[in-house]
Amino acid sequence: MLKFGNQRMRQSALAWLPVVLLVGGAVCCQRPSSALEPAAAAGCDIGAEVPTFYLREVVGPRPNLALCLVCRYGSRPVVLISARTFNDSVARLIEKIDRTVDAHRGQGLRGFAMFVDQDPRQVQPQLATLARQRNITLPLTIPVEVSGPRTMDLPREADVTVLIYRARRVAQRYVLDSAELTDEAIAAVADAAVDLTR
Repeated sequence: MLKFGNQRMRQSALAWLPVVLLVGGAVCCQRPSSALEPAAAAGCDIGAEVPTFYLREVVGPRPNLALCLVCRYGSRPVVLISARTFNDSVARLIEKIDRTVDAHRGQGLRGFAMFVDQDPRQVQPQLATLARQRNITLPLTIPVEVSGPRTMDLPREADVTVLIYRARRVAQRYVLDSAELTDEAIAAVADAAVDLTR
């Protein structure tokens, strides 16, 4: 218990006690600001802003030129395929999205595929062959940062991540292993892309 030497000091201290308790209680009971506000979507989460980054086109109108397709496509609806592997399932996904983009180009739909964690010397001939054999016009690219844009925080455990975005905001996200790239899954991705044009 606090002891004060004279009556006047005791009264003065007691007069300030409710104010100190009120302010102290408010400070102690207040939650951190991060708990009061919802956390902003980050990386490639739904609602996140797609960051700008540079790619090199392997197949497309500007081969080997470093460019930003996110910048080029601006506010249009876009399908972004990020693949850590190249196999027939991924090729079928690319072909389906290529046909979907072509069919809905008039509604502004665009798309591109980027291959991360790939040796450019090995993947470039495979992509060129794919484009030639299946008549692919979708830009097939390799990011300047070989492991993929760090600001996107792409899931490392997934073979394929598909982001469908508009005005650079992610509307749909698909995180898939190659075994999950069934015809039904590929059709669902294409349908979601078309829905974004409406």
